Amino acid sequence: MTGAAMNNYNVITPKLLHKDSVDDVLLTHPRKALPARVFFTGINKDNFNTKSRLAELYSINKDGVYQLSKISKEKNENRISFDKLLLSRVQDKSFGVPYQVLDMASAFDKMEKEPTGNIDDEEVDFFLRSNNISRCSTSFQLVNNADHYFFYRKQHEHVPGIMFMEAARQAIYYQLYTYSHHKLGRVTVSLSEMQAKFYTYGELMYPIEVVIDDLTESDSLLPGEVFYATSFYQQGKLIARITTRAPVISIDKFKLARNVFLLGDGDFEPLHKSPLVTMITGQDLSQNIVNLKKVSSIGCVTTEPKKQNIEKAIITFIYDKSICFSTSIYRIGNVEEGICWSFERIEYEELEKLKEMIKRGFTASNNPSNRK
Repeated sequence: MTGAAMNNYNVITPKLLHKDSVDDVLLTHPRKALPARVFFTGINKDNFNTKSRLAELYSINKDGVYQLSKISKEKNENRISFDKLLLSRVQDKSFGVPYQVLDMASAFDKMEKEPTGNIDDEEVDFFLRSNNISRCSTSFQLVNNADHYFFYRKQHEHVPGIMFMEAARQAIYYQLYTYSHHKLGRVTVSLSEMQAKFYTYGELMYPIEVVIDDLTESDSLLPGEVFYATSFYQQGKLIARITTRAPVISIDKFKLARNVFLLGDGDFEPLHKSPLVTMITGQDLSQNIVNLKKVSSIGCVTTEPKKQNIEKAIITFIYDKSICFSTSIYRIGNVEEGICWSFERIEYEELEKLKEMIKRGFTASNNPSNRK
């Protein structure tokens, strides 16, 4: 898909997918998807609303379930078409229909001779609401662009599988924040299980549609765990399917759990290109920019400040202009890399900030400092 073509699609805000840049977003044009089956509680099959023309796509089966029926049949046994999926996924109550399949549905030839493109979101939304379908599947277009960095900046004849896995991860966030009562910024998901099946290659020259289904066992609007299936379609055929389980936890608990075993007695060195500024403020309020060589939970090593013979001071780390750590230090002595300092005392909140910095731009040191 070219850059010009992408402008025709609805762009998803990077923040919603826990991303910092539009360049990181792999999904566009989110739309509610029609269900492959419509279930009703009890035995009243007359609950099915036939006022929408989309109802013409469905017929009732022997179990009293309305099922998408007027779709094209695939004769090639080596390709997984949607009619084959309907037979294999009988128990899936949440099973969204890709718009690529609707484009090929023969029923639309009989529906006022209108092309599928005339089916708008309001029409789909009415069908879902009128049939009391609250657990919606979502359709997206994949950013199928060989210029994207997920193609590793080299020539590819197919879409890399890791790109599908990242797209599935992004779809989780969209589905969670759109259809549950969990709020962006208050929670996150931590993948506990991911199973991927790749049936054939994704090609560059055809659009790829992504459909995410909510298979979560609970009907709660504040689920403690979500279970999603993300399917990838090209030319109406399934090319990959990724299922994911993920606990939903508060941001504060997530940070605490992620940081609990960090640091210990180890030293960490900033990466060469870490966006880190280190400043030492003396008791006379003189400020000295230094280079941080390594840091631990009890102290650090820096280059010599321009103002020499500083014994006690305050050290401040500023990471990427967003995370600031500050604490009192006193000088221990000289080491090979520079000056060794000991932290006098670190407040809990400051220690958590230090851990956040280390996770983002540091690596474990092979040369631990000798501190007493």
